[in-house]
Amino acid sequence: MKWTIEYVEEHNYVIVIGEGVFSIKEHPQMFEDIVSREYWQPGMALFFDNRNVDFGITDFSLMRQASRNYERASNRLGNGKAAMLMKSLADFGRGRQFEMLSDAKGSVNMQVFLDKEEAVSWLISES
Repeated sequence: MKWTIEYVEEHNYVIVIGEGVFSIKEHPQMFEDIVSREYWQPGMALFFDNRNVDFGITDFSLMRQASRNYERASNRLGNGKAAMLMKSLADFGRGRQFEMLSDAKGSVNMQVFLDKEEAVSWLISES
């Protein structure tokens, strides 16, 4: 799994563009990479563009492990928003599973989307 991290200064959010096969082993490294950026401040909004990520056969157990990775990083992520953009209904379901498992483990307000414009609009809105 690879990712590119960019800062969208105009709207003050960080975009993480993923590609390749999802790896639970590399997943924590992605969070470390985000919070190590010089511009990162806890509570910043995050936009995860997962349209080029192959989630393959991910099950409940794998999503539980991913939510634990998120929990370990949650203090450094802060209490901002996170939008996850997925490419298919199946991936949307995986994203929702991760969202539900992670909801009580951190303070990030997370939502899953299939439409990029809707995701960005929600992410940069004040509410």
